[in-house]
Amino acid sequence: YMEGKEVFWRAVQRMAESTKAVLAQAGWSSDDVDWLFSHQANLRIQHSLADMLTISREHVFSNVAGVGNTAAASVPLALD
Repeated sequence: YMEGKEVFWRAVQRMAESTKAVLAQAGWSSDDVDWLFSHQANLRIQHSLADMLTISREHVFSNVAGVGNTAAASVPLALD
């Protein structure tokens, strides 16, 4: 049994925290991000992450509709 809503929320929160930490370390803000590439479990997670980071959803790269959830291969496939 999986707590779907809880897993979704935790995934978005942790990804947002990690992204904010990386941006801070680089001295960047969300406005400096041209494209958001992330693990692509589903588009809802990607859009929620963009919303939390105040990055336009149009700047979220997604190929999940074409290749599905490819786990650890998500980012390399997206970059390819």
